[in-house]
Amino acid sequence: MRVCSKLLFLGVAVWLVPGCSVLTPKKDPTRFYELTALTEVPATGAPPAESTVVLTVEVAGYLQNNSLAQRIAPNQLAYFPFDQWAQPFGEGVDQTVRNDLSLLTRGSVLRANQSYVTRDATRLDVRVWRFDVMPQSQVQVTASWQIRTTQSGAVVRQGRFSQNRPYSADPTSLQPAVAAMNQLLHELSRAIAADLPK
Repeated sequence: MRVCSKLLFLGVAVWLVPGCSVLTPKKDPTRFYELTALTEVPATGAPPAESTVVLTVEVAGYLQNNSLAQRIAPNQLAYFPFDQWAQPFGEGVDQTVRNDLSLLTRGSVLRANQSYVTRDATRLDVRVWRFDVMPQSQVQVTASWQIRTTQSGAVVRQGRFSQNRPYSADPTSLQPAVAAMNQLLHELSRAIAADLPK
């Protein structure tokens, strides 16, 4: 009888152990963000002259990480482990600036690998140096650009953009910070559009 009781106990234990080892699935806390382009431009009188621009965008090496960057000190960065870009950051900036400029200039804005379709165009090189979440609920966007002729490559204009913008901190999401950076990216596009040859 004691042997039967032991066998019964062992059988129940063996049956219960696999059930105890099954972990409850946890929700993935990762959040993904994307940059969006302008959808409309306020009327400013005469329409801009139509033009063709060949755009090249480069981003600083540390911004090629999928995670959003936080600048803790002038020479110190940290990455948010659960807040990431939904697409490669450089592609997102390229797409946004290109669409913004198309709307602002009412012209064609081509990728560099599309430049073969036209020879009479303005070449635009944009470099994003900073795209950071800053302390005290601020974001910062810093970029520079060069405007060159397509045929000779000579630089005819160059500019620099650097702005901070506050955002309403949300302990559950960086969406307000991303929205503020997106707005600054639109401001960059406007500054570039104003600098392009008419």
